[in-house]
Amino acid sequence: MAGAVGRRASVIQMRVGVIGTGLVGRRAARELVGLPEVGSVVLLTGTSKERVRLAESLGPKAEAGPFETVDAESLTASEVDTVVLCGLDEEQPDLARLALGAGCHVVSVADSVETVDTLFGMDDFAREVDRSVVVGANMSPGWSTVLAWHASTLLDEIDEVSIAVTGSAGPACHERRAKASRTDTQEWRDDEWVECAARSAPELVWFPDPLGAVDCARGDLSEAVLLRRLLPEVPQIAVKMGRPTAHPIPQRVRRLGRRPAPQEAGGVRVAVSGRTVGQSSTVVYGLLSPPAASTAVLAALATRAVHAAPAGVRGVAEVLDPVETLRAAAERGVRGLVYEGID
Repeated sequence: MAGAVGRRASVIQMRVGVIGTGLVGRRAARELVGLPEVGSVVLLTGTSKERVRLAESLGPKAEAGPFETVDAESLTASEVDTVVLCGLDEEQPDLARLALGAGCHVVSVADSVETVDTLFGMDDFAREVDRSVVVGANMSPGWSTVLAWHASTLLDEIDEVSIAVTGSAGPACHERRAKASRTDTQEWRDDEWVECAARSAPELVWFPDPLGAVDCARGDLSEAVLLRRLLPEVPQIAVKMGRPTAHPIPQRVRRLGRRPAPQEAGGVRVAVSGRTVGQSSTVVYGLLSPPAASTAVLAALATRAVHAAPAGVRGVAEVLDPVETLRAAAERGVRGLVYEGID
């Protein structure tokens, strides 16, 4: 704790580098410049024109990074103390190592099990360089685990956590989620990992209006990996996702940048079942927001908290107070909801 307080006291205003200028990266940069704790936001990727255009739109706290590639030299020269990874999922482990090696704290929005596991595998390195890494700062597994952690505090004993998510952000996120829906996974069941086929155990899940009923099934989702760290005694954690719909804009056209991709509606439904004072009880929470918006908000809040976190790698729900986080999210348009009358 003393080390975390010391790091916080030494940082008057953060200088944050953002890697990724897609929909999530742009939204995250906008959220970051609005935080009083952030003194400047440096855009580290994208073409020179993209960086300049985005920096101009964000105001005086934003800067267009002068380097065309991200490496140890450019990170050091940019003088950023924190890096927010908003780019492709599979690129984030290498970028996280670079950032830690350059003395930066790291916030990652990656969501695949493989990438999340790889990032947690950097815990020793992060502790060695006395830096913090926050994993899963996105709609899923981020907001879903924040809601599950909050719901768990209302019960004395927990039998099961059941999570369903639907929606995707920009084109890259949409393609990542489509791949996730086709990828086999593992489910934590009866205190052990059980192999599960992609798209297995389909069910109709009711999300907050206007989303309504969505067909959900298993896929490559990492909520259970993060929740096992917070709730190691829970015997069952089940996670399902709505299958991404076909994107209305052809991939070739999107890559040419001729038309902006529309923002898809997104939602999270978390049910935590167990007992309170010996009576069976279920707490059900929901969240409604375009995925890019909710991810950007959580990434910004995680960035604000990363300097105070102890050195090492932690999931986003491990470093954020759920009540304060939900309150801050509501102020930024991310709607958290409670399902009433659930037994």
